[in-house]
Amino acid sequence: MNVIKILIVGAEEMHDEKLEFSNLIMALNKALAPRGIELERSKWTPETDGTIEDYCARLGECEMCMTLYWRELEKNSEDEFSTAYRNLKDGKNPKHFTSSSKNRLRLSVWI
Repeated sequence: MNVIKILIVGAEEMHDEKLEFSNLIMALNKALAPRGIELERSKWTPETDGTIEDYCARLGECEMCMTLYWRELEKNSEDEFSTAYRNLKDGKNPKHFTSSSKNRLRLSVWI
């Protein structure tokens, strides 16, 4: 089974949206299992899961990173976004990075 780890990042205010993406991942696993693919969800929230260094370590384990923000990027959000994008450009994990804000930002990059 080919396991693809997806890191879902966002502040606590995005709890419901992160839950919806988790539900989507579970549903996709049913369709992908016959093809030998499993999606594994990993999460990181600045309020509960530690420092930016902890985030960087978790990011390095995942092939995809999805960042979700309600408002414009705050300081922690900016660090998370910048780190994921820099790693992507340097050829490290994640290999796919997508970020979305309720207001403006929408970016999706495949490497």
